[in-house]
Amino acid sequence: MRTPKYAVPDSIKCDQRKYDRWLRRKAETHVRRDRKRAKRNMPRPTVARYKQMIHSAVCESKGDFYTGLPLEWSLISKWENASAKRGGGEHKRTFARLPTVDHTVDEQGNLRFVICASYVNAAKGDLTVVEFYQFCESVLDHRKRNAESE
Repeated sequence: MRTPKYAVPDSIKCDQRKYDRWLRRKAETHVRRDRKRAKRNMPRPTVARYKQMIHSAVCESKGDFYTGLPLEWSLISKWENASAKRGGGEHKRTFARLPTVDHTVDEQGNLRFVICASYVNAAKGDLTVVEFYQFCESVLDHRKRNAESE
């Protein structure tokens, strides 16, 4: 039996075929996005390079990058757009801890992928890591001020 190029890390419980599909789709999605946003003098991203970078992020992951909470790898490749439309918010909550890839940059401004939960990635949007943490702190500060005024 052949060893897969991107073997599922021991730290997560996931079927190899589902992981391979998830990894390929995430890399393709990010390549498409980055090619649309790329400036002329930037190198063109490739699916092969992004697969390697995303797999490295998975191997380094200890749960959600931003919260430290565990991710539910059993949910990958189960999202269906039709079910999401019918199920609305309840459906989205079911997939809240679905692992996904956040496209960010490191301290030197280099492209970096991190693994986080779907709902965290949705809340972060296009904010930088620093901006996201500042936003989270403002939410907590607001909650604290409201609790003190009651």
